[in-house]
Amino acid sequence: MLKNGTILVIDDSPADRELILHCMRLAGVQAPVQLLGDGAEALAYLKGQPPFDDRDRYPYPCMVITDLKMPVVDGLGLLEFLRNHPELAVIPTIVLSGSSDADDVEVSYLLGASSYIVKPPTASELCDRIRTMMEYWCHCEAPITTRTGMHIRTEAHGKIGERYSRSPFPPARAGPASA
Repeated sequence: MLKNGTILVIDDSPADRELILHCMRLAGVQAPVQLLGDGAEALAYLKGQPPFDDRDRYPYPCMVITDLKMPVVDGLGLLEFLRNHPELAVIPTIVLSGSSDADDVEVSYLLGASSYIVKPPTASELCDRIRTMMEYWCHCEAPITTRTGMHIRTEAHGKIGERYSRSPFPPARAGPASA
């Protein structure tokens, strides 16, 4: 999954961004990495707005790693944006946050986070967690994308697609339920 795509790392701490990148390189990740300072910058990147409007130079990411607590647009706002755009919602999105608050974890998953990792207290522990995370995602399959990384939505017919083109729930009945 991570062989040909760009990885976005979004964190308002320049030191944390550089440490995450360092850990990724130690883990053997050779994919291009874009370091962004907050959720607003990430939204501009994802929308292809200047200065990120050249998709050859700034392709759609194959993975997003985001902090949660950031100014302007936080990680939850970013997750919500991704969830509301089907062509982007399939991007694995990992929350890497200093918060271990149960509400932050729950809301992150409800908004579509692929995983939630609490930043550990030491750099070596962070590198261990990032190595494990990257090893996992390197073995995962990814949806088909264009050369610029944009997810190509497949038709919902044939194979398993039809299963998801209709609701798994029976239609609601009108009137009171009989006993």
